[in-house]
Amino acid sequence: MGLSYPVFKGVMKKGYKVPTPIQRKVVPVILDGKDVVAMARTGSGKTACFLIPMFEKLKAHSAQTGVRGLILSPTRELALQTLKFTKELGKFTGLKTALILGGDKMEDQFAALHENPDIIIATPGRLMHVSVEMNLKLRSVEYVVFDEADRLFEMGFAEQLQEIIARLPETRQTLLFSATLPKMLLEFARADMQGVPCSHIYSALDQTARKINLGLFLHGKVRALLVTDVAARGIDIPMLDNVINYNFPPKAKLFLHRVGRVARAGRSGTAYSLVAHDETPYVYDLHLFLGRPLKLAGGPQADSDQEADGVLGRVPQSLIDDEDALLITDHERSLELQNLHHTSENAYKQYSKSRPAPAPESVKRVKEANYNQLGVHPLFWSRLGAEEIQRLKFVDSIKSYKSKARLQEEKASSTAQSQASVKPDLPASQDSAEENMEGFFSQVLGKRKRPDKTDTESVRKREKAGPTQDTEYYIPYRPKDFESEKGDRKKKKFVGAGGHEDKKKVRTESGRLISSSYKTNKYEDWKKKYKIDDQDSEEDEGIQTGRTHRKGRGGRGGSRSLPRTEASGPRGKIRSELRTKQQILKQRRLQDKQRFLQSGGMKKLKNKTKQRVQEMRKTAFGRGKSNGFKKGKMKKRS
Repeated sequence: MGLSYPVFKGVMKKGYKVPTPIQRKVVPVILDGKDVVAMARTGSGKTACFLIPMFEKLKAHSAQTGVRGLILSPTRELALQTLKFTKELGKFTGLKTALILGGDKMEDQFAALHENPDIIIATPGRLMHVSVEMNLKLRSVEYVVFDEADRLFEMGFAEQLQEIIARLPETRQTLLFSATLPKMLLEFARADMQGVPCSHIYSALDQTARKINLGLFLHGKVRALLVTDVAARGIDIPMLDNVINYNFPPKAKLFLHRVGRVARAGRSGTAYSLVAHDETPYVYDLHLFLGRPLKLAGGPQADSDQEADGVLGRVPQSLIDDEDALLITDHERSLELQNLHHTSENAYKQYSKSRPAPAPESVKRVKEANYNQLGVHPLFWSRLGAEEIQRLKFVDSIKSYKSKARLQEEKASSTAQSQASVKPDLPASQDSAEENMEGFFSQVLGKRKRPDKTDTESVRKREKAGPTQDTEYYIPYRPKDFESEKGDRKKKKFVGAGGHEDKKKVRTESGRLISSSYKTNKYEDWKKKYKIDDQDSEEDEGIQTGRTHRKGRGGRGGSRSLPRTEASGPRGKIRSELRTKQQILKQRRLQDKQRFLQSGGMKKLKNKTKQRVQEMRKTAFGRGKSNGFKKGKMKKRS
């Protein structure tokens, strides 16, 4: 697999000779820098799948960068097992690891993070708590692993995981490992490892960039090519099979130019069009231009044998809901998507103003058509199960249902309109129509009786007596002990709600509201206890690293690095941007040490040492011979 010597030596020391099937498939892909979702049974070597590439990517300990690897485990036991495995496999890499688990002292975990570890192995709840307490930045993390990801979601860590993910950089490599792959985990993987790889071409793009982006699509490096109307006319892709109109073209000729990218040189192709409500008249314009009738998708019975060609139908609501949920999740997480959403909204408004108006005949047809009865497009029937089809049939039957009373009302109104239209100028005809309608409704609903005095008295008695209740079957709105549980409202004496969660919320840097129990100022108390003062962070090639000066107990002092935490306030001392001679020499020594380890220097050093020992033995043996070694004994010298 082309592993470096320190990593390979750790693997050999562990006793591994041949990789397991999951390791053969996954390790090269991870080393290639791709996001991975891997599923394999317990005991198949999943832990080594993500540890070996992590060691290979991180190489050696970095005293300045900060945390670069993060492994999240659902349970304490699994995290301890992963730590043991990490120490064994990464024995010769020199990487530092911090363990952040619930149940351990938080002060010890603060100290561990001040040691500037390269890898964090943690459970989500405690990591979120420590991150909020320390205001910990995780922007230097390059490698994230969700170990046993199905259990992470089953155990209800959604809030903690979202907060941790919001603190991670977008350029990270994400890995999900699980023994099973439930639907919820698959949706999370789709949402987090964000979409279909694509390239784009538009009019303002220079010619070189156009060729590069088109080449990516032609050679199969990306699966989709996004183009504008102007750029679409000059593209010739012989083997193209599908064109999707995201916005339906307002002109029939423009539709032909777009669709003309497929079915070239005698081949066949398909054009799919997404049609919004305000774009429906343009669909009629197109069919008038083509001289083809527009077929509307009917109910499930009609669609079972209906061809998809030239049919206007709707998308099943279940599919829309699934995609909509993913889009909402991505939109809430990404500030970039929110900004792009505003930009695209404004652009679409300008586009709507500039596009030509549809033909009046097409607008008239849209108004006359009843789209409430529009069926699901035949293209989607193969993706729906039997239960979903039955549900759609039931919904369609409800849409077409009309009660008898409504039918009689419609009949009455039509009768009144016909009578009024025969003699519209005669007041007598209007009176007769009103009489007919009054007679019709009196026959259907019955005339309302006016309440007499006896009726009003009985109503008053019933109102005074209150509502009648059947004590055997009546369920009260409040329990009998409601007042005793909540206390006396008049005297403002309330019973405390024992066992309930703290409803107070605090807002984190990511903008999420979390329980205030995560912010208890334990970190500030720990700093005061051990007299640790924060200093301003340095910048090394655009990456911030915090440092603290510690004067511990017993008069010991030293400089310890703090992985990306903010200064606590005015107590922090301003650090000079100019480095001293000692700092420069120390940094160079660390860099030389890293290069030495990465280039396999330890192996070379051991080989040189071995050669020297052998030479010394040979020299000593030669001297012994000349001084008179006989039968393993040496002559005494005077």
